[in-house]
Amino acid sequence: MLPTRAARPNIANANANEPEAIRNLKKKALYKLLNDRFLLPEENSKGVNRQYLVGVYTGALYRIDLMEYKRFEIELTPAQLKKTPFLNTADAYVKLSRLLEELGLSPLGFDIGAFPEDTWLYKVIRFVDRNNATGVYLERVNAPLPQNIANSPSSVMMRAKRNAEHFLINGIMQVKSVYPALKTLWDCHKKEISRRREVEQLTRELDASRQRLEADRAALNAALSRASMVVFSAGTGQQIDELLDDDNANAEHHRLQLMDITAM
Repeated sequence: MLPTRAARPNIANANANEPEAIRNLKKKALYKLLNDRFLLPEENSKGVNRQYLVGVYTGALYRIDLMEYKRFEIELTPAQLKKTPFLNTADAYVKLSRLLEELGLSPLGFDIGAFPEDTWLYKVIRFVDRNNATGVYLERVNAPLPQNIANSPSSVMMRAKRNAEHFLINGIMQVKSVYPALKTLWDCHKKEISRRREVEQLTRELDASRQRLEADRAALNAALSRASMVVFSAGTGQQIDELLDDDNANAEHHRLQLMDITAM
């Protein structure tokens, strides 16, 4: 007789730890509900799973009111949307996560190697980082800043960096050969940081893939052992326990046969 498949639990039971209002909603319906209210990544983006959507619904994860964002976005100038050259998205994500923590805001909720598409991420950065503390954009947003943003560690550090640059090179920038040399240096530095972040990201992904490969190999070996025993038992007409029992005169012979089969 073929084994019967276990009945699937209904949605409510499967999501019993979620708020009652969304417990019966499938992921697609939950996404649509939230997408009408908040600025969300694309539905099929990396990391946009049910756990993330529930976190957005409850407020455990950072969220931006959609209408508030649209009012903010419409006032932005093209210059305020221009990003720093040679940006690395993983680096930008880390900087945004750090800024959210400094401001006491909820986290984004994604692993470093599993955040959504760039477009959504940079919109969130522009909305949160109006003072350009992350250095992702070339210009800050010309609007009054709340004290917690203006005085965040990242903002203070960025101001100190700019003040130091101004102090060190004030006046000398007028020398014709200085600006191109410094610009080349800055661009090379940004490229190096971007490439380093890219390598770090690829290394994380490689490590994760290796772990999954080891798990798959372990599962394969376990399945091979089980299948070998089942087939061997079916071929001999005896239960595997009986074949390998120490009281069985051929037990050692059977063990060696099983080892040979498993090693194939």
